[in-house]
Amino acid sequence: GRKKKMTAKPGATYGEIGGHTEGQQTVKIFNPTYLMKPREGTKFLKRDVEMTMAKILQEKLQSKEYDPVEQSQLTKELCTEIQSAVKQMGYERYKIVIQVNITEATGQ
Repeated sequence: GRKKKMTAKPGATYGEIGGHTEGQQTVKIFNPTYLMKPREGTKFLKRDVEMTMAKILQEKLQSKEYDPVEQSQLTKELCTEIQSAVKQMGYERYKIVIQVNITEATGQ
């Protein structure tokens, strides 16, 4: 035979959606919990992040000279510090990826 199409409203009982009627158990229907846009006040503000990064870079690199041996550790420290500072800014549901490259400015 033909199959009956079943639909339900939130809080409907089995009897109301074509199920059995003994006990009239409640069917719980949940709405999706995903968000289509950032919550109010949590939108990513590029300008604020750039200012934070510039402040950290200025503090850490102001008195440094290029040393190829030291740069590997310095880039890791800068990445960690910048990522920590950006996370503290309270951006939810954003994946923060930090990449730092330090090169020598020769002939400039």
